[in-house]
Amino acid sequence: MEQILSATGALIFKAEVPTMKGLVELAVRSEISLKQTNLLGTDLSGANLSKADLWKADLSEADLSEADLSRANLLGADLSGANLSRADLSGADLSGADLSKANLLGADLSGANLSGANLSKANLSGANLSKADLSGAKTTIVGKTIAVKQFWFFRNLYDFDVWAVIDKNDVEYVMMGCVYRTRKEWEKDFWNNPNYPNNGSLQSNQRLFAFKTACQWIDLIKKY
Repeated sequence: MEQILSATGALIFKAEVPTMKGLVELAVRSEISLKQTNLLGTDLSGANLSKADLWKADLSEADLSEADLSRANLLGADLSGANLSRADLSGADLSGADLSKANLLGADLSGANLSGANLSKANLSGANLSKADLSGAKTTIVGKTIAVKQFWFFRNLYDFDVWAVIDKNDVEYVMMGCVYRTRKEWEKDFWNNPNYPNNGSLQSNQRLFAFKTACQWIDLIKKY
């Protein structure tokens, strides 16, 4: 007999299933709310949790790798240190969630609401953030945690993803691949990567085009 408890120890749901993962999936299929539940460190890898109500749930250190959390309610949830690699979080509400030190490698966050979320020291390598809302989110850039004021994500401009970020102090950042720098730093030394030399090649010009596109977006946003 497995059981799901609330953060205060109250019984939320129980059933004769062999694993906690199976119990959580059964609860979601049965449209049982899992808000404020204690799922700390639970193995939910590959679980189907689409549309789950996990409002303010404790999922810290949980294994959610390759889980389907599309359109899930994770508002205010604790996902600190969780493994969300290759998870589907498209359209999920993660506003105010704690994702500090979470592994989001290759995760699909397209259309997700990450407003006010804590993404400090989270691994976002290869994550799809197209049309995600990161307003007010905290993320780690060039070794420090910043509060995001405006953000946009570009894919397929060159070989890697590109981020354009304006923080609450109106400092402008651009991420090219896994390299975060301020816009001024990029402009001072753009040709810093020997794999993309200033030689007029297609690859190098695509990288330059990607950077200029990010800067044009920043300039446009700051006009209004």
